[in-house]
Amino acid sequence: MSFVLPTVDIATREGVPITLPCEPINDVLAITPAVGRGRFIGAFTITHRPTGREFTESGGCIDCCREAGRLLAEVAVDWSALTADNSLDWLKALPADAQAAVTKARAISCDQWHCGQDDES
Repeated sequence: MSFVLPTVDIATREGVPITLPCEPINDVLAITPAVGRGRFIGAFTITHRPTGREFTESGGCIDCCREAGRLLAEVAVDWSALTADNSLDWLKALPADAQAAVTKARAISCDQWHCGQDDES
């Protein structure tokens, strides 16, 4: 029996997508390694699977990304309406409580009180 890791294609600034292993959160979001200049930078991020765009504002440890992903999965929003070109308008159109929950989850921040990591992780 073989095991195949799920993957997602990530959009890069250079326009050449790269395929990364991922941990799916739902049909449109996944945890992926954070990439800088084409290589893993030691952190993780949440990626919008249909567009390959990073959804979170920064990277974090895997545990903090899982917690943020859990919070995002609990927010009742139309994830299929989110595109690479409408993210700001999509967020502004959400009800205030959903907007606050999404904004909070997008701001992944590792700190010693939450996960034992510092902000440089």
